[in-house]
Amino acid sequence: MKVFRHIVPVPPSAHKISHRDPVILMGSCFTEHIGRKLARYKFNVLQNPFGIVYHPYPLVQSLERILDTEYYTEDELISRSGLWVSFDHHSRFSGPDSETVLHQINESMAEAHDFLREARFLFVSLGTARYYVRKEDQRIVANCHKFPASDFVQRRAAPAQIAKRLGDIFERLTFFNPELQIVLTVSPVRHVRDGFVENQRSKAALLLAAAELEATFDNVEYFPSYEIMMDELRDYRFYADDYAHPNQTAVHYIFERFGQAFFDERTPALIKQIEAVLKAVAHRPFHPGSDSDVLFVERTLQQIAALEQAHPELDFRAEKEKLHRRPGRATTTD
Repeated sequence: MKVFRHIVPVPPSAHKISHRDPVILMGSCFTEHIGRKLARYKFNVLQNPFGIVYHPYPLVQSLERILDTEYYTEDELISRSGLWVSFDHHSRFSGPDSETVLHQINESMAEAHDFLREARFLFVSLGTARYYVRKEDQRIVANCHKFPASDFVQRRAAPAQIAKRLGDIFERLTFFNPELQIVLTVSPVRHVRDGFVENQRSKAALLLAAAELEATFDNVEYFPSYEIMMDELRDYRFYADDYAHPNQTAVHYIFERFGQAFFDERTPALIKQIEAVLKAVAHRPFHPGSDSDVLFVERTLQQIAALEQAHPELDFRAEKEKLHRRPGRATTTD
């Protein structure tokens, strides 16, 4: 039987991820897609402690500050349209009160420092080789926060420059945590606003840099999410309405390919058990509080208890609380 598409080969990694392994994810918005999947299936994850970061340079800057626990001060924030923002952070850290913003930024960084010391895997998604420099102070920014375009100069980093900057921080990370495995990927999200030709050149720079890093470091592996999207899922039915971002079908498929390469032999079966529990918790009964519904809730709680006993690292507190709030149940989550 003829197969009408190419399948991108993804070699199995020698370093396997289980639910016991802390995983930190940093980089572009595609990081959040993978991170949400891992979090849903109860992996121990920390996602984007500075928020979404598309370019390697500000990503390196954020990792440097995490390693050094170089806390932010109020004079590093800037007011914009009634909000205090940081050029190093995503807008989710912005707010009307500078003290609150500063606390959130530094609390997230402290959490990332502690998490990174124990992490087994760092997943890095590179989004673009194009970056922005603020004219006023020649500062490379992670987010322009809708400041006028005239405030910034746009540049594209060369592959060798990207490899050098990332290589330097990878060396520091390995010294900080010798057990850390780094998984690099190039985001399949296309930056079409930069232009189709420029998007390809930008991705090419990232791909060449990633190849150099994988060849240089024993603890760096490359996962081909960009290649899977471009070759296996090249039809527009796998894109969201903007025809630039992968849709949920594509994300799920790429996540499955990721799992085939990096999950240990017991993890897929455990994910299926967790998914069954999550579907049961999300089930909306026709007659809440009925005898059959109460029995259904009891059975689901028993499933959770069995999973928790076999896998103490799993956290089902939110699901148990939701079940205990169902009619006919006590409100305690014990």
